[in-house]
Amino acid sequence: MLKRLRTLPVQLLVLIVLPLTLALLGVAFAGAAIHTDAMREMVAVRDERAVRAAAKGLAQLTANTSPQELRIIADQWLTGDLEPSDEAVVLILDEQGQVVAHPDPALTGLDFSDYPGVAAVLCDETGSTFGLDPETGEEAVFAYSPVGNSNWKLLIKEPWSAIANPLLRYSQIAPLALVPALLLAAGALYFGLHQIVQPLRRLDAQATRLGWGDFDALEKRVGGIEEIQALQTTLTRMAEQIQAAQAGMRSYAAALTMGQEDERARLARELHDETVQTLIALEHR
Repeated sequence: MLKRLRTLPVQLLVLIVLPLTLALLGVAFAGAAIHTDAMREMVAVRDERAVRAAAKGLAQLTANTSPQELRIIADQWLTGDLEPSDEAVVLILDEQGQVVAHPDPALTGLDFSDYPGVAAVLCDETGSTFGLDPETGEEAVFAYSPVGNSNWKLLIKEPWSAIANPLLRYSQIAPLALVPALLLAAGALYFGLHQIVQPLRRLDAQATRLGWGDFDALEKRVGGIEEIQALQTTLTRMAEQIQAAQAGMRSYAAALTMGQEDERARLARELHDETVQTLIALEHR
């Protein structure tokens, strides 16, 4: 197991590819989360300023204006820098949280006391909050404020889907753009494994066999990138040169041995002939 962990592909994966991928994913998700939080806070402050300004203006009209007219006026006042999106809904509630003015007259008289922010505005508080819209089930920002000293409460609800522009939504899914990078890294690792690591292993095995005198070990091509093939070609040439040198040494040793044997034979003949002649001469004498 430890030997496998020391291999180059595992080390590349553990020490480079995985840490780099996790770092990129962390940065991407953190950036998207920070951007979303900043956007939510900005929208909440914007809608709170809008409802506060509208409630302040409506406070001077509550005596002689119906709730529905007040709602229409508040909707008209929310223009310029304080204008919410086109999908924002402006409504007026009474002190029990029931609707007294709504763009949809069919909703007039309904109890909205369980809406986000309604409990706070019934306590004469001004602010904004995020929550689920009971009508649509989608997340929305709710801004609320009491209307002067009257019993009416102004509430603006704005769907978050209408606020989050496409750029923000794209930023939330931006980490998915790292998937091709991860696939590219995996492809590079696969290429390195099959075109570099495995050919080097095969070449190492062939070099080991060559070291033991198996000059046929380099006949099979190991494949891989061009540099590895060039290295195998160089080793093949070196092996051929070694074989040629060894053949030359064997020829030289054979010639040397033959020369020594010929010299021994010549000396033996000379010694034999001279000795025989000396003995014959002595015999004659």
